Amino acid sequence: MNPAFQSRCIRWFLWLTLLHTVPSPFYLFVVIGTVPAAGLLASGVAGLISGDREGLSMGVVLGVQGLAWGAVYFGVAWLLAAWFMRISSPGQRALRLGGLALALFAASMLPIYGMGGHGSESWSSILQLLKETRVPESACLAYAGGLGVLLAVLLALQAGSGPQPWLARLPSPAAVGALLLAGVLAVALWSNRVGLFCGPAAEAGQVWGQLCVARAARALAGGGPAPDAETWYRAAAEQGSRAAMRELMEITRTDADRRNWLPALAADGDAQARVDLWRLLRDGGNTSPEELARARTWLIEAADEGHGGAALELARELLARNQPDQARQRLEEAAARDEGDALRELAWRYEQSAPGFPLDLERAAALYARLAVGLAEEKYATRLHSLTADGYRQRAESLRQQLDAAAAGEVGAQLALARRILDARNPGNAGRDQALRLYVHAAEQGDAEAQYELGRLLVMGHRGVVQDLPRGRDWWERAAAQNHVPTLRYVAEARTSGRYGYDIDFEQARREFTVLVDAYENGNHGVDADPRRAAHWRSALRDAERKLVKLGPDHVPMRTLRERASAGDSAAQYQLGVQLLQGYSTDAHQEAVDWWIRAAEGGHAQARFRLVSYYLRGDRFVEQDTVRAVQLLHDAADANHARAMFELGLVYEKGRHGVSRDLGRADALYRQILAAEETNPYGWKEEKRFFNMVRVRVTAVEQLQKVERGN
Repeated sequence: MNPAFQSRCIRWFLWLTLLHTVPSPFYLFVVIGTVPAAGLLASGVAGLISGDREGLSMGVVLGVQGLAWGAVYFGVAWLLAAWFMRISSPGQRALRLGGLALALFAASMLPIYGMGGHGSESWSSILQLLKETRVPESACLAYAGGLGVLLAVLLALQAGSGPQPWLARLPSPAAVGALLLAGVLAVALWSNRVGLFCGPAAEAGQVWGQLCVARAARALAGGGPAPDAETWYRAAAEQGSRAAMRELMEITRTDADRRNWLPALAADGDAQARVDLWRLLRDGGNTSPEELARARTWLIEAADEGHGGAALELARELLARNQPDQARQRLEEAAARDEGDALRELAWRYEQSAPGFPLDLERAAALYARLAVGLAEEKYATRLHSLTADGYRQRAESLRQQLDAAAAGEVGAQLALARRILDARNPGNAGRDQALRLYVHAAEQGDAEAQYELGRLLVMGHRGVVQDLPRGRDWWERAAAQNHVPTLRYVAEARTSGRYGYDIDFEQARREFTVLVDAYENGNHGVDADPRRAAHWRSALRDAERKLVKLGPDHVPMRTLRERASAGDSAAQYQLGVQLLQGYSTDAHQEAVDWWIRAAEGGHAQARFRLVSYYLRGDRFVEQDTVRAVQLLHDAADANHARAMFELGLVYEKGRHGVSRDLGRADALYRQILAAEETNPYGWKEEKRFFNMVRVRVTAVEQLQKVERGN
C-alpha cells in the first residue's frame, strides 16, 4: 500500500467535487451571487480570451475570485483527505467518498444558487443556470461524463496498492495546472493584443500596430463594412506598407482608394493588383489612353508570369478586339491555371464553335467536368456560385454519354449529337461534316427519322450544308418507303409540283397522299390524328386524281417518258412536256418548254402548235419571236394540224404578226379543214363546234372578198 498516493487521489477527488458543487460567493461590479468555483473559473477564462477590454476586466475579476475559492477548496480537500485516510478499509473509504460526492452533486441541483444586482434577486439550480446561459446540452453532457469518469478513476486508484508504472510517467497535477494556467495566460495575451499592444502602437504611428488594429477590426466585421479597418489600412498604406495597400483593396468600396493604391502595387509587380487596375481603368471613366496602355502592358506581363486571372482578362480584351485566335491561347492558359471563369468560357466556345474556336465537344465535356468539380469544392475565386456545380456536372455527363453512345453506334445518340453540332452558333465545315457523318451512320441503320433529316439538309442546303439534290432525294425515298409521315409531306407534294428535282408522278403521289390521309385521320404511322391536316391531304389527293383523269390514257410514268424522250422520240418529248406542265414549279414549266422545242425540231405538229403562243408573247421561258411563231404555224399546218391550220388562216385573214393580209390563202385553209370534216383522213379529235367556228370564218372571208371586189 502507498498511503501518500492514496491520499493524493482522495485529495484531488474531493477538490474536484467541491469545485463543481459548493456555492461560491462572487462579486462582479454591481452583480453579486453564488455559483460553483468551476463556473467562476470558466467565466474568467472566457473573459480573458474575449479580445475586448470589458471582457478582459470581467475575466480578471472572476478569474481571481475563482482561483481564490479554488485555493480554499484545495485546503479543505487536504484536511478532509487526512480524515478519510484514517479509515483503514479501502472499500469503506470508497463508499463514504462516493456518498459524499453524490450528496454534493444532488445538492447542487437544488435552488441554492443566487444572483442579483441593483436590488434584484433570483434563486435557481445549476441546471437552470446552464439553460439560461444557453450552454449546449451536448457540451454539458460531454463535460459531465468526462468529470464522472475522472472521479471514478480517482476513487478506484485511492483503493489500489500504489501507482502503476504508467502513472509514474504522467506529470503531476500541479504541473498540469501550471501548464493550463500558462496556456490560458498566453491565449489571453494574444486575444487582447489589440488593446494591450497594437492599439497604443497604432496611435503612435507604428505600421505594424496599424495593420494589427485594421485586421482585428476587419475580423470583427465578419465580412461586412469595416470603416475602422479602412481608416487604419489607409494610415499604414500612406507610410508605404504594401500589405496595407493589398488588404485595403480587398475591402474598400471607393474607386478613389483603388485608383490611389493599385498603381503602386501594380508597379511593384503585384499580379492581382495589375488585374484589378486593368478592370478599374477599363470599366471606369476619366481614364487616359496612356493609363490604359500602361495597365494593358502590366496585364500582359502578369499573364505571361502565369496569373490565371490576368490571362482571362487579356483573353476577353482580345475577343473584344476581334482577335479570337490569340484569345483562345490566353483562355487555354487561364484554364490550365484552373481559373473557373476561363473553364466556363472556353467550354462554351468549344461547344458552340464560336468564331476562332474549333468545334470540340470532347474538350468541352472535359472542361465542364473540371468546372463542376471546382465549383463543388468552392475552390474558384469566381462570380459563379457553387450551387451551379450540379448543372455543369450534368451538362458534362450528358455530353460525355452522348459522345460515347454515338461512338458505340446508338442511333438516338447519333441523331441527338448531329443536331447538337448543327445547332451550334458556328459549327464550321468540320462540324457540318461531322454532323453529316453521324446522320449517315444513323440513316444507314435504317432509321427513317435520320434519313428524313439528312435528306432535308441535302435537298434544301440548310445549316450551311452544300445542296445535293440527287443524294438528298435518295435518302428521302428510303424514308418515304417506310411511310415516314414528315418525309411524305415533302415528297408527295414534290411529285405533283416538280420541286426539288422530282419527276412529276401523279400515280405515286396519289399513293403517298393516301398514306397521309390515313395517318392524320386515324392516327397511324407515328402521328396523332389531326382532322385539319387530314382534310388538307384529302384535298391534295383529289387534285392528284383529277390530274390523272386529265392526262387520260396517254399518261406514262415520268421515268419511262424521260428514257424515250432522251432517245429522240418526239411523241415522248411532247408528252413529257405535257406532264411536266401539270406541276406548279417554274423549273418544271421551263423543262416542259425545252422538251417541246426538241419535239418541234423532230417534226411533232402538236408541239409546234403549242410553242406558237410562247413565241408570240415572249416570257421567262423563251424570248418573243413572231417570225419563229409564224414559221411554226406553217410547219404545223403543213403537217395537217387542224388548229394550226385554223390559226394560220386567222393570221392571213387579219394580217397579224407581220404577215400581209391574204384572204385567198385564209379561205383555202378554212376550206381544207372543212373538206376533211367528213372523212377525217388526219385522225383529228376535234369537236363539232370547232368546225362550226371554221364555217363562220369562211362566211366572213367571203363577205370580205365581195367587199374587196366591189371596191
